[in-house]
Order: sequence, then structure tokens, then C-alpha cells
Amino acid sequence: FSGTHKNTLQEFEYILPKDSFIRCHRSYIVNVAQIQEIFPDSRSTFILYMKNGVKIPVSQSYASYFRKILGF
Repeated sequence: FSGTHKNTLQEFEYILPKDSFIRCHRSYIVNVAQIQEIFPDSRSTFILYMKNGVKIPVSQSYASYFRKILGF
């Protein structure tokens, strides 16, 4: 789901359950259950292929956190 909301992503990051949602970019929080595949990209980053066909970047600043949370 995408759209506009009065809350910031930082507020959503605090509200959403940490075991289901992960911040992967300054512009994206994703539902881990909706990730179909994870592909490496340049400069130690990743591209997430979501089940709905959308491609979402994992930025360099979130890549190590992302690896740690998902265990790879």
C-alpha cells in the first residue's frame, strides 16, 4: 500500500511491529512477509522484489541493519 498520511515514516517505524516491518530506505518501510526475493545491488546495497511486483531499494545506510535483522 502506498499513499499519504499525517504520520512520518519515523512515527510509523515506531508504531509498526518490528518483527513484521523493516525500514530499508529513508523513503520506505516494508512488510517482511511481502518480500519475494532479495537481490544484491551495487555498493553493498540490495533491491527487494515484492510479491506485488514492485522493486524497492535498500539504501547503503540501512543495508547493515537490514542484513542483521533478516540474518544474512
